Amino acid sequence: MVTLRLFALPALAISISAVPVEDHSKNRPLAWNVTVENLNYKQSFSPVVAAIHEPSFHIFQTSTVASPELRQVAETAKPDMLVALLKTMPKGVCGWAVAPGFTTPGKFWTGTITLTKPCESPHLSVVSMLAQTNDAFTGVNSFPLTRDMVNVRFDATAYDAGTEVNNEDCAYIPGCTGSPNLDTGGVGEGFITVHRGVHGILTNKPALTVDNDWRFPVSHIFMSSDSERKSKLWLEWSAEQAPALGARDSALVDPASGVFVATGGDGTVMGVARSGLLFMAAGCSTRSGQVSTV
Repeated sequence: MVTLRLFALPALAISISAVPVEDHSKNRPLAWNVTVENLNYKQSFSPVVAAIHEPSFHIFQTSTVASPELRQVAETAKPDMLVALLKTMPKGVCGWAVAPGFTTPGKFWTGTITLTKPCESPHLSVVSMLAQTNDAFTGVNSFPLTRDMVNVRFDATAYDAGTEVNNEDCAYIPGCTGSPNLDTGGVGEGFITVHRGVHGILTNKPALTVDNDWRFPVSHIFMSSDSERKSKLWLEWSAEQAPALGARDSALVDPASGVFVATGGDGTVMGVARSGLLFMAAGCSTRSGQVSTV
């Protein structure tokens, strides 16, 4: 496993993996699964928005002024403007997905991004507001996706959209119960920065406390793509199951790659084992010792 540490603050774990639909002409996935896990104690995530796009497109960039779409996400926990933009499929956007609701602490959301147009250099961006803040959000900006990524992880952070003053007053925070979510009237930092956290500065009115703060990491993002797996569906099984599977049906070995393939009587692949791991396959057949998609 490769681990890349990007910043130093937490709240979210994201995993993304290629799902079994492929562009065989260029050997590229046409769909990806994204999982976002909330690692916070008292921070809910607004509906997650995830997009796959060319590197020329950005949902956000640090040290720049937040777009109106990002500002709405980071201040109101509503993705409406960003979703409306993605629906128009602007230049560089290849596919997107949005969660149906909030992701509460200790929970996760999984969605599938299906590419609706070619993506020469696919990159992933994810955004979600930390709802118990004035304008904090988490996610990733334009992370490159490649087919040879297997269990690659990097740790992300919480960002400040810089569009609202961090007064920590519940009257201005959408994640507080019964909040009217007023606007502070200020522009805050004026540009996107790494967030400085919650400090519990108010004690005489409903407000955030240090329990709403967070620590590193805000996000774990796991990337997994294996160009050698060409089935429509792969599920990892334990190595102990390989012998039983092979005994039940016929088996063959591909000397070139060291792959053990267990097949049914009609040639359907029941499982593939390599390097001590077994993967189940569906809708596949074997031809000359190779596994190929039907």
